[in-house]
Amino acid sequence: MGQLSLFGALRTVVARDITLAMRRRADVFTTLFFFIIAVTLFPLGVGPDPEML
Repeated sequence: MGQLSLFGALRTVVARDITLAMRRRADVFTTLFFFIIAVTLFPLGVGPDPEML
């Protein structure tokens, strides 16, 4: 029963965060820009070895 309440709390927090993020569009774009930069730079930092990636 603790799992159900924990999932409900997590869902409430995620819904609140998404609502707050949609109010300020710049925050959404900043987060997406950071994600794109991180995904782009990770392979450069690790190296070209396909197994490592």
